[in-house]
Formats: sequence, structure tokens, C-alpha cells
Amino acid sequence: MVNACAWGALLSTAGYLLLLLRDHARNAPARLAVAAVGPPERDYPTTPDAAADRAFALVWRAQWVAVALRSTLLLILGLTPLGSWLVRSIAPTGEAVPSAIACVVVLLIVASPRLVALRWRSQAVALSPELRPDISRRLVLRTYLGQVAGVGLVVWVFTTDTDTFVLGCVGALAGMALRPLLVDRITVRKRKPSPLFTSTMATLPFPTPSWLRIVEGSTAGAGSRAGGWAVSDSPKSPVHVVITPGTVELLGAGELTALIAHEVAHIERRDVTHGAWRSAAFSAAIITAALGSSALPPLRLLSNAPQQLGPPTLPLMLAAGYAAMRALTAVALVVSRQGESACDLTALALCQDRDAAVQMVTKPSELRGLPGRWTRAQHLLMATHPSTEERAGLLTHTPMPEVAPQN
Repeated sequence: MVNACAWGALLSTAGYLLLLLRDHARNAPARLAVAAVGPPERDYPTTPDAAADRAFALVWRAQWVAVALRSTLLLILGLTPLGSWLVRSIAPTGEAVPSAIACVVVLLIVASPRLVALRWRSQAVALSPELRPDISRRLVLRTYLGQVAGVGLVVWVFTTDTDTFVLGCVGALAGMALRPLLVDRITVRKRKPSPLFTSTMATLPFPTPSWLRIVEGSTAGAGSRAGGWAVSDSPKSPVHVVITPGTVELLGAGELTALIAHEVAHIERRDVTHGAWRSAAFSAAIITAALGSSALPPLRLLSNAPQQLGPPTLPLMLAAGYAAMRALTAVALVVSRQGESACDLTALALCQDRDAAVQMVTKPSELRGLPGRWTRAQHLLMATHPSTEERAGLLTHTPMPEVAPQN
């Protein structure tokens, strides 16, 4: 079983990389445009907000510190005999209840860096309330309780019957792979459209599909009050693009038009569906890498874990899965930034307003306190979009397209 999972990790990783390669090829026009523009120059007006800058610095510190601490803990627990020893010391006979307790202890240790970073995140929200997600506390509590219940169930099955655990993982991955075909799950809270949003939608300078539904509101997946999100590209979906009220208040009519054009570009590219397929392959690569990690003799030697799945192999599984997740995420972020550049170019072609397109990029970035340029570490850990200077430079210096570029 473990050997099969190791082969599954290789196949799913290869499939994920092939999906990324396909998207990389789709983004060729954007890559050529970025290369033609050259290195970004800060030649656009900005009004930086000191509080927002400080808030983002705290958010970034919370993120990289948490990653560094978690990586260190997993290195110690997963790639040394300490993790296996800890599990065996709590559950020496391998009984279900002590084994479950040992697994929970390991998971709490691995999750503890999030608590260390919680103070910085709270300080960031106090400095910049825009960073607080625009969703109800009840929904947040329900989400966390659901996650805790899910983790508890997975731990219990893992400690009592590993065969059932593996079958459950396979079933979950199959469900994720089929979700883009069977389910269009969106959590959107609509708001009464503001006069500016209504007038902008009535005077869009470009055609949109008859089935496209653009609303003003918020979505549970949004991590910010300012922005727009393409939430579905299925014609049967009740909502496809969500623009937050904070964004409508921040932008003018032309800038709002450019933002809508950017999100429409995501819909036309079917980025939401492609992202769902990539997410399924991504999860498959991580889970199978974790399950198959003990198939490699060098890893078993380092961790003193048995080849057969069970509680003593959990630290090694977590370390292998986390390493796979970080490596694949760093690759995926490169393709994500290319896709955002492609949508910026499409937005410019649709709205035909260079100044509005640049302001559409710079104003939300300034509100969030995003830096003008990403560092190398930020590129690897968090930069889903090109930096503000890169996006503004591309929109400022690229030739005005007569029609929307094809992707």
C-alpha cells in the first residue's frame, strides 16, 4: 500500500506540473508583454498609508515566522527519531485511544506556530481594519468547528484502521476531482447595489455574456474587504463575479470598470475551473506524498518510523506532505502571477482606459499596504499577483491593444 502511494505521489505530482505547464503556455502573450516592458519603474503617483504599510509588515512577519517555525518543528519531528519516539512513549502498546492522543499532540505541536503569529495578525487588523474579512463571526466559528470535527474524525480512523483511512483519502481526492463537474459551491453575501455600481454596470464599454452575473457583496473565500473576485465560470452559477462594497467606495467609475474587466477576463479564461482541477491534483500530490513517504528507506532510517502506516509514521507523513506543499506552491505562484498579468492586459483591452487600469491596480494595493516590489521570500510564499510596480509598469508602457488579447 505504501509503495502504491509513493507511485501515486509521482503520478499526481507529474499531473499537477502538466496542468501548470498548460497554463504557462496559455500565458505566453503576457510573458512576452512583460519581457517587452522590462524592469518596473516607479513612475506613477502613490499616496502610501503608513498604518497600512505597518499592518502588512506585521502580516508578512506572522506568515514567514509561522512557516519558519513549522518547518523547523517538522524537520525535528519528522526527520529525526524524536517524533516516532514521542508517539510511542504516549502509546507504547498501540491502543486506539492513546494512539489518537499521541496524534493529536503531534498535530498541536505542528499547529502551534499559528498561535505565535496570532498576536501580529491581531495588531495588523487593529492598524488596518480593511484586513478583517467581511464575513460573519458565526460563519467563522462554524468553519473552525467543522475543521476541528473533521480532524478528529480523520485521527480516529487513522489510529483504528489505516486501510479505511487510505480508502477515505482516495474517496476524498476523487470527490475533489469530480467537484468541478458536479458541484458549483459558492458562499456569497449580496448587498444592495450602490448607485455607482449600478451606473457602472449599465454603461460597461464592452460586451459580457448574457449569463454572466456580477454582484456587489462579499464572499467567504475573500481575505480582504477591498477587491473583486471571480468565484465561478459556470453558466449555471447564480454568481460569477463579486465586487466588495469597500472597493466600490474606493474606486471611481472608470477604475471600477477596469476591475470588472479584469474579473471578466478570469471568467473568459475559465481560471476558476482550471484552478479547481489544479487544486485536486495539488491535494493528491500532497496526500500521496505523505502516505508514501515511509516507502523510502532513507526517510525511514532518519525518522525511525516503520514502513507500515500507523501513528509512529505520522510525524514523517506531516513533514513529507508539508515539504511537497511548499515546493508545489512556489511553482504554482509563478503561473498565478503570469495569469494575473494576462488578465490585466485583457482588462486594458476591454476598458481602453490606461489611467483607470493603473489606478485599479495601485489604489487597492495602497489601501492594503502592499509593497511596491516583492522580495524573493515573498515570491516563494505569498505573491499570487505581480508586485504593484510590475502591474502598473505593464499597464503604463504596453501598447494599447485594439482588441482583447487571446489566451
